[in-house]
This record gives sequence, structure tokens and C-alpha cells, in this order.
Amino acid sequence: MEYTNTSTERENKQDTGFCLRVVRRSGGEAQTVTVACDSVRLFARDGANGRGGGCLGIRRGHVPAIIALGNHPVVALLGGQTVLETPVSGGIAVVEAGGHTVTVYPD
Repeated sequence: MEYTNTSTERENKQDTGFCLRVVRRSGGEAQTVTVACDSVRLFARDGANGRGGGCLGIRRGHVPAIIALGNHPVVALLGGQTVLETPVSGGIAVVEAGGHTVTVYPD
């Protein structure tokens, strides 16, 4: 299935060199919200054995990664203050090469 990006893309213009992008699908359209931040907090889903998950903190320069998300909010922080908190009930987070962007694709 292909999704059209009608980019309801809101951007926080403060340049921190790091951002969180949340891409939500509604029908055949993708809606994107992007915020500048200095860290992202998310929860990795536990494995089949009930272990291996937990809270992860990601900052600029993180190695590329694909993370299965647990049923917890994803939070973007700037200077210790929450700039975006969005509920997720699964999905994936991708830390892109270069470690400048975390993209979340919630279920």
C-alpha cells in the first residue's frame, strides 16, 4: 500500500541540529509533525521473553538504529522541558544515519 504525504508538517524552527519527526497514517495519507529538540525519550518493546525493553534516551550523534516501540509516550525534550509528547501503542522508531533525526512511525 502506498501513502501520500500530504505533509501536515508542523515544524519548530529552533535550530538544534536534532529533531523528532512523528509520521502518522490516516487512511492513505501521512501527517507529519517535526520538532527541534536536544533529546528524545522512548520505550522499546519487550521481547517475546518479556525482557530487553525499557526506556531509551537518544541524543544527536546516536548510531543508526531501528527500535520496536512499546505502549508508552514518545517525548521530545529541549533544555529539560517537554516540547512534544505523543502517545504510541507500538510501531517503530528510526534513528537516521548521522544521528540528526529520530522518525517515529506509530501503529
